[in-house]
Amino acid sequence: MQFFALFGGRMLTRSFLVGCVFLGCHVSNGRAASLTWDFNGATSPNPADGSGNWLTANDWWNSTAGVNSNGNWAAIGPDNAVFGAGVPGAYLVNLGSGNIYASNVVFNTSGYTLTNGTLNLLANGTPITVSSGVAATLKSALAIGVSSTFQVSSAGALSLAGGASFSGNTIFTGGGTVDLSAGIFSGPNFAVWTQIPLTQEAATLNAVRIMIGYGGTSTYTMSSPSAQATSNGGGGDSFIGRAGSTGTWDLKQGTVTLAGAGLRVGYDSNSKGTLLVEGGSFNLGNNILYINHFATSSSGAGTVNLSGGTLTAGAVQFGAGGTFSPGATGALNMNGGTFYIGSGGISKNALGTLASTLTLSGGTISATANWTSSLPMTLTNENGNITFQAADAGANARNITLSSAMSGVGGLTKTGGGILTLSGANTYIGSTTINAGALMTTTASTGGGAYTNNGGILNVQLATSGSSLNMSALTLTTGSALNLDLNSFGNPTAPVINVSGALTPTATVTVNLGGATLSAGQFPLIKYGSLGGAGFGALALGTFTPPLGVGSSAALVNNTANQSIDLKVTVLAVPQLVWDGTVNSSWDIGGTANWKTAAFYTESNGVGPEVFFDDTASGSKTVVLNSMVIPLAIVVSNSTAAYGISGSGGIAGA
Repeated sequence: MQFFALFGGRMLTRSFLVGCVFLGCHVSNGRAASLTWDFNGATSPNPADGSGNWLTANDWWNSTAGVNSNGNWAAIGPDNAVFGAGVPGAYLVNLGSGNIYASNVVFNTSGYTLTNGTLNLLANGTPITVSSGVAATLKSALAIGVSSTFQVSSAGALSLAGGASFSGNTIFTGGGTVDLSAGIFSGPNFAVWTQIPLTQEAATLNAVRIMIGYGGTSTYTMSSPSAQATSNGGGGDSFIGRAGSTGTWDLKQGTVTLAGAGLRVGYDSNSKGTLLVEGGSFNLGNNILYINHFATSSSGAGTVNLSGGTLTAGAVQFGAGGTFSPGATGALNMNGGTFYIGSGGISKNALGTLASTLTLSGGTISATANWTSSLPMTLTNENGNITFQAADAGANARNITLSSAMSGVGGLTKTGGGILTLSGANTYIGSTTINAGALMTTTASTGGGAYTNNGGILNVQLATSGSSLNMSALTLTTGSALNLDLNSFGNPTAPVINVSGALTPTATVTVNLGGATLSAGQFPLIKYGSLGGAGFGALALGTFTPPLGVGSSAALVNNTANQSIDLKVTVLAVPQLVWDGTVNSSWDIGGTANWKTAAFYTESNGVGPEVFFDDTASGSKTVVLNSMVIPLAIVVSNSTAAYGISGSGGIAGA
């Protein structure tokens, strides 16, 4: 005989029910009852607020369809669980050690905490609702098998401390507050909708994408060193502010890892997005940080503020190719923390009038790879000078090249073993300090602040003939080098560096010259207002590019009358020897006077003079060369004398 049972208006076969018993499946009757927690059981008043065990007999009040009676929580056919008979308090409801199944949970009265076990919520739509002004805590684990919306109404508060497994997308909305205080929360897209605010303490969030501000103003704050948020980027970039909404992601402490995709701060239309990094680590790896991705309307905005902690991105990009209306903005503000930037550098990809600004004061901008930027930057003194570290976190040298102007009242400090190149017409008036590596700048800069070289390299290139790099002071400490690149302009007509105040070399400093071929003369390299420290004797002339050649010399001169450090170049007449061969046929080095006026062939610094072979030789025309000689040049100008050169030696070029 076949067995049929009617459950919620549906006919179920006996075999199906038996299977459910043994396989543990849960059957919804399609008309879930709304059961209210009643710790009194059968004792009136019913229902009543209080503490107890979820599965205690008669602790659920059923008022559906006028039943008005106490009953037990059913293991199958999950009903709606309602907490709150109207008396706020501090109530603890124990779910036990196993699974509790419910359609959804509603908190109507403040003070309830659910603990232990796992709460499985099976209804589509809104599995958890917290009414206006109500506070609730879930220390039990959550398992939600559908896309879900947590509704926390205005002035309501929901604390989740047991973790959760989400099979579908998760949305937080309603205007109240949500706190992820502990546990692991895993699922696909994680969206903070119209929730103000959502906070995360010692909890871990694992999501495909994290979406802040997607349907209303939202704030997501991470405030514990143990807080972790991870996105694998499988569904695309995470974002802050979309569809006309305003979103803020505030990392105070903790760790954020966005792998596989980037972050869009200000996603589209008139959205506004803000990323605040105050502490912890926010790591995008090699992915792009978009500042105002496509919020092209006049009120669209993207803002990144870094004041502490560490921010890492493969690139920073203002805009994503759209046409921006007047009023649209993108801003990167930094007054603390460390920003590691990858090979993509800092760039702008926007048509129209996206107003992009970079304001720097305090903190460190570093490099995971060599990178460049052509965007202007403003240096302020709000929190001291910005530091550019031309190195990665492992102290491996990296190069940073900034080709646009740097302006403002602030200054900068250069660290790291790589090269920081400032090729723009900079006007910032703050100080410049080199603590390691090389700083390359040009005389196009006009800020005039003080420079300090603490054992690094300061390279100054002439931008135009007759120009100078103005400084209020120049201090050169032990191990410092000063490279002056004269470009292609020949002997300078004005000092390469013009110090209005004190020039202070504290120990030996090498001065190297490069660029143009120099001719004879004396010209200023460094003008000074006063000369202190170890004085002129600490300045040592280094290398030249190209070398001056045979018969020339150069020396630094302290021109006290002009208050300048000059370079004096002397070019001597190049000596010439004419072959005579009257002693014998030997061409040697300093041994035989076989040259006109009884001269000997000699070499200085490995180079000899020019030598001539013409028709005036009175002796042997057969020249025997048994040494290796390096004359500056050989000139053969003969019409009647027949010369021959032989022997075991040779001739090399100077």
